[in-house]
Amino acid sequence: MFRSVYIVQNAIIPINKLPLECNENIREAYKKVFNSKACFTDMRTSIYDYYRVMGDRYLEYWNPTNEKIYDSDAKPNPLKDSPFIRSMGQVCFDTRRTHFTEYAYERRNLAQLLARRVRYWDAEAEEFSMDMLDTEYEDYFGYDYELEDQRMNYLFFELRPPFKLKASFEDKIMADGKVFVHLHPSGYLSLQLAVSLKNVELLENVQCVKRAVLESRPWRNDNRWIWKSKLGNHSLQKCMDLILLNISESVFYKKVKLSVSNWKTAMCFVTDEDYANVVPYFINGQYEVFSNHTPISYYQVSEDREKLIASNQGIIYFYNMYRERDSVLHAFWKTVHIYEFVLLKKAIYNSYSQYIDEQIYTLRRNRLKQQPGSQIEESYNPIINEYIRALDKIISKAEPFHRAIYSTLSKGTKFDDLRTKLMALLDNWHKELLEVKQFRSAGEVKNIINYIIGDQYNNFANVEAMGRNATTIINK
Repeated sequence: MFRSVYIVQNAIIPINKLPLECNENIREAYKKVFNSKACFTDMRTSIYDYYRVMGDRYLEYWNPTNEKIYDSDAKPNPLKDSPFIRSMGQVCFDTRRTHFTEYAYERRNLAQLLARRVRYWDAEAEEFSMDMLDTEYEDYFGYDYELEDQRMNYLFFELRPPFKLKASFEDKIMADGKVFVHLHPSGYLSLQLAVSLKNVELLENVQCVKRAVLESRPWRNDNRWIWKSKLGNHSLQKCMDLILLNISESVFYKKVKLSVSNWKTAMCFVTDEDYANVVPYFINGQYEVFSNHTPISYYQVSEDREKLIASNQGIIYFYNMYRERDSVLHAFWKTVHIYEFVLLKKAIYNSYSQYIDEQIYTLRRNRLKQQPGSQIEESYNPIINEYIRALDKIISKAEPFHRAIYSTLSKGTKFDDLRTKLMALLDNWHKELLEVKQFRSAGEVKNIINYIIGDQYNNFANVEAMGRNATTIINK
């Protein structure tokens, strides 16, 4: 029996060849998002926060600059000048998307940190020095105030509100859907299609759930459900094509064909079914199992019913039937947030792997053709070292439980294999740089290898230390 099923289809789309590149095809409204190192500070008037839209009567109690606070500052301050995506809505940074920050006043502090202003919505407000702050205000998952380039943070701008859809078949409502569009300033778009099944017939057994999951896959062209939205009534594939078209025409001067070649699925099952009987319907081959022994209620002290399944095809989180709906969604979206981070890192590592492979080839070719006394142009890009270091530091701000989830996702999604591939390419790049006597660049490349090894060790060490373990299973 399934009490509820949530499905989130995830896709990462690069808009540049390399992360953090300056893209001249970006429209003026989005240049501060993708081309500015101070993107969140520059976009401070587009920061959406609870206290901004509901009013902040306590603003005077956190005022490091001691500037005068006016009565109007405590009143609602709506977003007025945020960029738009055609026919879909405005783009902003929503502080709630930090996910691991539980209290509204803490999210308000993050908005002020990013804007470096007490009145973060005011374009004319006075900037304060970060030296004025206590360290307790600086600890947020995905944010490092010491980064010179704010685009390296795991924070993103997003379409607000999310784009809504409703699926029907033969005059029956089958599911509600929302499309979340995330704009990662480092140069990536992220799409999340979140689907909640509404027809109870879809929850009767695992075969019915399987059919519903197939209908939620945007890459299939033979689905039967019709999805209704303000873009019209279309197949899911057609609807996603229209969304990508609107994004392209809104963000770029010259329309860029945005396409998704590799969707990944995250599923949330609240069920009393044994996970081992359900997984074969959705995942083939090897997968990781992460067991959560955390008690859900007084009556469930020793039961082990909650498991996270991670594979390169997608992830499934099995939740206990004792869980309340809000508790399930709250926990699941935290996992999806980490999953998006892993998928983003995979996209970044793939971009860097391709770049490094090209550099190795160019160095080797030029070395073999080198004339006596000539020099080969420097090929090392120092941003690579800085960005990979920043990415590996992000997960350290998560709690041990979520670092263990990150470790399981890394292994199950084959990110560890990609990390190994990148390390091998870096080693070859290091050797080629030594061959052409570019010793400084070779040393920087060696530093990258050391940081990647550190990321692998520090995160995987948490799994056993917590009394929770990830087990590899091969599903034949």
